[in-house]
Amino acid sequence: MISHTVLVSGACGNLGRKVIEALAGAPWCERIIGIDRHDDTRRFAAEVQGRLVLVAGPPYHRQRRLPQPRHGLGSGFRRGADWLYAPR
Repeated sequence: MISHTVLVSGACGNLGRKVIEALAGAPWCERIIGIDRHDDTRRFAAEVQGRLVLVAGPPYHRQRRLPQPRHGLGSGFRRGADWLYAPR
């Protein structure tokens, strides 16, 4: 089975936490990268913390969408992610 890495923006928000909890239960999801203003993994269950890397980033709540990388999908803060989930 191919394993994937998923990047979730707004990871500590209500919807972001639900998405991360669901992804942590998926056998194909090896690693989850969460971006939010907070990087406190204690908000998540112990089984989720093993797959989750939280990154504290700038607040994007005033923008309509995440900034686009300059050199294609593999660059910028999305490097290493197979999927991107950005709730609106």
